[in-house]
Amino acid sequence: MSLHTVVNSLDGGKSVIKINSQVWQRTSCDKPLGKFVLVKIASNWRDAETYCWQYYTNLATIHSDQEQQDVWDLLTDSDIVWIGLGFDNWLWSDGSKTTFRYWHPGQPYSATDDGNCAMVSTSWGGDWDDTACNGVMSFMCYKGNTQITPPRSK
Repeated sequence: MSLHTVVNSLDGGKSVIKINSQVWQRTSCDKPLGKFVLVKIASNWRDAETYCWQYYTNLATIHSDQEQQDVWDLLTDSDIVWIGLGFDNWLWSDGSKTTFRYWHPGQPYSATDDGNCAMVSTSWGGDWDDTACNGVMSFMCYKGNTQITPPRSK
């Protein structure tokens, strides 16, 4: 959950103070608030997807360099987080196709018996990696206006 407070700055303009994960960030009121939220609840990919459907819209979908940067800006030094890309055809959690890619060199690597899902790792500079979907980590939700898709059956 993010809290927002409008304050006057020394130059007479207005700023928004955003409190995310107990960190204060100052940003211009003219800058739109982010459409992604970092959820620090250790979950496998399926549970993360369900959580995002319940409280936001979907796991994060990334369709541009700007959205990739927006996700990166929310991460801290040691974050590894699920994003909404997964399974056989590398479709996003919202059902859209992958037209933008930010894979680490050599990724995606290979399929596993537990499915393949994508994560963003700060140790790889924000590049995407694929891993078994039953791994447990934090995740990034998309909180914009999208159509919520029903859970897929495996």
